[in-house]
Amino acid sequence: MEIWVYSLNADITGPDAPEGYSEALEWLKGLGFRIDSNNQICHSVDEVMAFHEHWVVARHQMPYEADGVVVKVSSLALQSDLGAVGQERR
Repeated sequence: MEIWVYSLNADITGPDAPEGYSEALEWLKGLGFRIDSNNQICHSVDEVMAFHEHWVVARHQMPYEADGVVVKVSSLALQSDLGAVGQERR
């Protein structure tokens, strides 16, 4: 059985605590968890749209089924302030 980790649903504190989503993924990777190497930081809506358009086509070449792209707010503090939809932070 294999697992891919996509989020950190806990508040980590201390001097080495990750502040952003990508830092949290790298932190988890350092603990030995598998994370998707296709993550990308986008700095504008245009970059998000370009990333999405790329994956509309590229997802068909993946060795597993993917049904879409997830866009997350990078700041973990801001994610907490924004709340959640279902069980996932925004």
